[in-house]
Amino acid sequence: MSFNHFLGTCSVFDAEVRGILDGLTLLKEQRLERILIHANNLEVAQALRMNTLAISISALVRRIQKLLLQYKGHWVVKHIPREANCVADKIAKLFSADKVGVNVLTTAPMDLLDLIDKDKTNGAFD
Repeated sequence: MSFNHFLGTCSVFDAEVRGILDGLTLLKEQRLERILIHANNLEVAQALRMNTLAISISALVRRIQKLLLQYKGHWVVKHIPREANCVADKIAKLFSADKVGVNVLTTAPMDLLDLIDKDKTNGAFD
């Protein structure tokens, strides 16, 4: 399953954090027990790794941290450089800008599967 969410104009930090929050919300509905978060923004990855909710720089980050607490330590946040995260870029471009809200893709296009292999080669899943 993959998704994207048209946000309009916002900062890169807010776009990345919003995508992570949307993803966690979808994963919670799937009742998964372990979470791996790939963030191509180093600032976002560092903010999510902070142990205290009080010093988080964003309300969205605090919401994510609260959700992650439910996983009792069974989650990891990794910084993945943009060039090693081709899958995320492809998913972001799959839906047109006029589709508002979260757009869920339940079947992966073949070229997306090829990009997963490329991302593995580039170290995204180490």
